Amino acid sequence: MTWTTQNKRLPGAYVNFKARKEQKALVSGEGIPALMLQGQTLAAPGFHTVAQGTDLAKLFGTTAKIGLVAEALAVASKVLVYVPASTGGTKATGTEGGLTVTAVKEGTEGNKLVVNIINNGPNVTVTTVLDNAQVDSQDVQVNQLPAANDYVTFSGTLPSGGGGQEQIQLSGGADGSIDNSVDKFIAELSKQDFRVVAYGTDTADDKKKLVAAVKEWRNEGRAIVAVINNYAEANNEGVISVDNGVTLADGTKLTSKEAIYRVAALSATAGSKSLTHAEYVGAIDCDAKTPQEIAQAIEKGNIVFRVYRGRVLIAQDVNTLVTPADGQNDDFKKNKLVRTMDIIGEAIQAVFVENFVGQVVNDIDGRELFKQHLIVRVLDPLVAQSALTYSADDIKVTEGSQKEAILVTLGVKLADAMEKLYVTVEVK
Repeated sequence: MTWTTQNKRLPGAYVNFKARKEQKALVSGEGIPALMLQGQTLAAPGFHTVAQGTDLAKLFGTTAKIGLVAEALAVASKVLVYVPASTGGTKATGTEGGLTVTAVKEGTEGNKLVVNIINNGPNVTVTTVLDNAQVDSQDVQVNQLPAANDYVTFSGTLPSGGGGQEQIQLSGGADGSIDNSVDKFIAELSKQDFRVVAYGTDTADDKKKLVAAVKEWRNEGRAIVAVINNYAEANNEGVISVDNGVTLADGTKLTSKEAIYRVAALSATAGSKSLTHAEYVGAIDCDAKTPQEIAQAIEKGNIVFRVYRGRVLIAQDVNTLVTPADGQNDDFKKNKLVRTMDIIGEAIQAVFVENFVGQVVNDIDGRELFKQHLIVRVLDPLVAQSALTYSADDIKVTEGSQKEAILVTLGVKLADAMEKLYVTVEVK
């Protein structure tokens, strides 16, 4: 017997069955890599979230180094792309009769734009072409201007008459000064939600600034990692240094400064998995090193590519930490284990903020409830991924030094991946 309101007349038990609301696990291995696009671009300044399958040439133009964005999108489903602002440039324009066409953005990229006008009497077809690829098409009345698109604006009047065809080649576009400042990039990036930032540069001061930013972000509780080329001296668990480059199947050679974008995407999406011997899919060779050179580079804190049976692999998934600080051990040198620690930290923060802050009383029962949430929503999902083991007795949730504070002591054993095999074969 069920009930809606408590108004039954006869004695008895009235029972309703309802599905209990699920407590969602908060462990996630999917993150977004961030990067700064280099070169002139058609896109507006600021950040753009770019998904796999996006026409990068259409979005950014062909002058910018869109191949590096493609390297990240080969692995990550989305990439956060920063387009630096430029000043002092000139927009390309073109005129035919009474119609003027103007590029939306300043720069030489606008000189690659062509507008075709086909007049079929009462209707006119207007197409916009970028570098021989059509990017927009509109059908309008002969006395109607086409609407502005992502590439050009129109002013004046369309050519009149039937059966005519006109082509307007834009010209006069000039590049401005691009603000490639790492300081500006870091300042804007700090406002975004991302997991890994890739920054390729030969400027040591820029590398130092990014490392300092990563240290600050991590001290604030943000699980952020930077991937930089040839900078093992960072000596930090939140910084990955890529030591050598690769050759792609089409013959394109990527330096370490360019290969970092694929490594950043792999790192952002790896979760609690190891990237030791992860394949650089699409690469057929790398800058060769002897086994001794590979071992030395790894000892210094570098990720190194090696070739094994025709596949380009990451030799070992390490970061730049060589000398652990107080409170650290060698676990902090392995990216797999650092990512697991970061996942735990992020998940604990999410549980506390979403379910406890301002909602649950800081007493014995409230702290026990928090402990159960940690077990069910944070630790058990990682146990299911073979990322760690723990004992409930090693989880202590006590009152902090202030009435509104709690102190959590969490003992876990992180699980690493197999990396070394020692074999003794007895020959009889």
